[in-house]
Amino acid sequence: MRSMRLALAVFLIAALSAPLLAQHPTLIAEKVLTIGPGSSAGPYLFGRIAAVRTDTSGNIYVLGSFRAGIAKFNPRGEFISMIGRPLFDFSSQKEQMSYLNGHEDFARDKFLSSRTTGELYAPRDFYLDEKRILITDIRRLVLYDAQGSLQRVANLDRDSYEQAAFPNAQGELVFLGPDAGGSLFHVLDEKGQIVRSYGDKFAMPPEVAEKISGDLKEAETRMISRPVGYSFGPEGEALLLSPFSYEIRIYREERLWKTLTGKPPYSSGFAGFTYPNVDGKPAGLITNYIESPVLLARDGLILVFLAKSRSEASSGARQSFRVDVFKDYEFAASFELALDGYPSHLGPKGRLFTIGSSLNPFVNEYVLKGLPGN
Repeated sequence: MRSMRLALAVFLIAALSAPLLAQHPTLIAEKVLTIGPGSSAGPYLFGRIAAVRTDTSGNIYVLGSFRAGIAKFNPRGEFISMIGRPLFDFSSQKEQMSYLNGHEDFARDKFLSSRTTGELYAPRDFYLDEKRILITDIRRLVLYDAQGSLQRVANLDRDSYEQAAFPNAQGELVFLGPDAGGSLFHVLDEKGQIVRSYGDKFAMPPEVAEKISGDLKEAETRMISRPVGYSFGPEGEALLLSPFSYEIRIYREERLWKTLTGKPPYSSGFAGFTYPNVDGKPAGLITNYIESPVLLARDGLILVFLAKSRSEASSGARQSFRVDVFKDYEFAASFELALDGYPSHLGPKGRLFTIGSSLNPFVNEYVLKGLPGN
């Protein structure tokens, strides 16, 4: 009888504790690979890392911004090949600016000639699937096949504010970037001309809009209205994170399919705005994120990383994040997580890739343990 009472007590304690334990989940990040200085697979020096992606075989692709091109590594972090050719090969932003300030005419002429040959100037991001690699460079999209052979160059208008690009289900090239008319996505024809646009820009709060005035109002409004995070799916799905509120928009077939709201919302440290003055004159609007939120999506999971401190962000050293997880388009849980570097890519089976700063340019691969559904 006594043993039965004891068993019943244990059962009741466990049953009552289960909801409490479920409210305090644990997410563990186990580092399994480093590419870059100090790597066990051998050193590989990046000038500055713009983005990281993986393919279905587990190969790792690292886009350099100054040493413009994509370095391809196998799953063990061993170098395989380079994709793309740099217009200039710089190891740092200081070296880039020093050279260009002294060779303006030559740099301009070389840049104009590259509009047909496809050399990369300052690539920002890239899209990767089994058929192609699409790089977003300044005022152009450069398309390669899966083997890294140049296919075409789509030159864009200088006021396009392109952030990223992806192919839609019809194989057309689409780039993300707010225009003067208020659209976010723009579909290009074979000549690189915009044939249609879609996706309404994010509504700017009145307290922000009233601070913008003068000759640069239109340009500043478009820049500030850019999504602070985005992710693209294999069939042209697009997820955008609003710069003004904790809102995630999901587009399918050029239509707004669903809107998600984060829980809890951004703290005041992530969504404030200031308008600093220099010598008594307005000097531009600044978005006061500690660091820009990062949105990553894969296999039914959406992860939003919110940096909790700016203290170590500039060095690429370990820093703390709040990670909000959405599973099957519903908010699932929030976690606290410390990572070396900044989140850049979510691979299959909870593989997370982070990148270091230009002072400490590395790629880390983590395995995330404890994600809902994994």
